Amino acid sequence: MKNTLVKSIKLIVMVAFLVIIFTAISACSRGSAGEGKVAPESDFQVQLTDDRAGVMIVKYNGSASKVNIPSTIQGMPVKEIAGFSKNTAIKSVIIPEGVTLIYGSTFEECSNLSSVSLPSTLRSIGSSTFADCKALKSIDLPAGLVAIGAEAFYRSGLTSFPNPWPEGITTIAGSMFMGTSISGSLIIPEGITNIGGHAFSRTQIASLTLPSTIKQIGQLAFNNCSSLTTVNIPESVRRISIDSTARTAFPLSQLTLQSQARLMEVDRSGF
Repeated sequence: MKNTLVKSIKLIVMVAFLVIIFTAISACSRGSAGEGKVAPESDFQVQLTDDRAGVMIVKYNGSASKVNIPSTIQGMPVKEIAGFSKNTAIKSVIIPEGVTLIYGSTFEECSNLSSVSLPSTLRSIGSSTFADCKALKSIDLPAGLVAIGAEAFYRSGLTSFPNPWPEGITTIAGSMFMGTSISGSLIIPEGITNIGGHAFSRTQIASLTLPSTIKQIGQLAFNNCSSLTTVNIPESVRRISIDSTARTAFPLSQLTLQSQARLMEVDRSGF
């Protein structure tokens, strides 16, 4: 009887020890990955949104390299995001479901930010939101987006145009991808009607396919794209804007324009 009791105690102790070890290993693994651990509410300064239905993050005061933003702070749902600009410690950020708006310049000059997870609820990205995020090579945009501001990815590290592109966004705003590392073949998706001024200026695009829906190309939209040598202008285009010095959307010195467009406004030199 005594031997049986001793064996039972030893077995219980062994099982408890294994549970403790397994729990510690799991916690360690989650900590190293960083993505499963939600940042503490104390890292964020917030205020009520205008409709008082949630909170807006106005300042991030933490020091983590991997930031998983909580979905609620002080019992209120997080609806809007701002206040991360010039934080060089951040390498990745997860924005929770429920967030609908990222304000302009929110992550501007976060030079080491390389990974961003955007929620399906997101509807608007403000101007210069990811400008000068040099380490950001790619980004997945949620299908429900309806607005992306000018210079949103200005001089970021993007190497390719976001694909798929949200159907609700028909305009590529001015300077949106200017100075990025986008190179090779660029296919502008169907549904886009306007490309803003300087939108792809100073990129390394080598070929360009414009959609049948395009109607207007802004001033210097593809200026200083030294690798771009041929562009087919579709029949749908009605206007290619020029600036005060009669420079057009494209780098004319080395470009061959193949066009069937019925243009209303072109460069004064007739290309």
